[in-house]
Amino acid sequence: MEVSFGLMLGIGIIGELLAKFFHVSFSIIGIVSGTTILPTTTIPMLIGALLGRFVFVRFFEVNWWQSHRADIVAGISIGEGITVGILAAATMVSKASWILPF
Repeated sequence: MEVSFGLMLGIGIIGELLAKFFHVSFSIIGIVSGTTILPTTTIPMLIGALLGRFVFVRFFEVNWWQSHRADIVAGISIGEGITVGILAAATMVSKASWILPF
């Protein structure tokens, strides 16, 4: 535990110094979160980011896409949440109406 903290602290300090002197972007939060998130989460995030930056910009106007992409993500999230809620309620109702206890 102490080794990983020291390693991340060293990477953070070195990265910030290099970013300051060479004027490149560096984020210690990105480094720490990137090393702790599983690839099953990061790979779809990367694919979605690449699709949003390169593919969807070709289908939609750039200004329209930049102003409406958060609304699209919110709509998809809300729809998914409503679907999960309805299916969970239907599962509980079907389990409650079954005569046997299992």
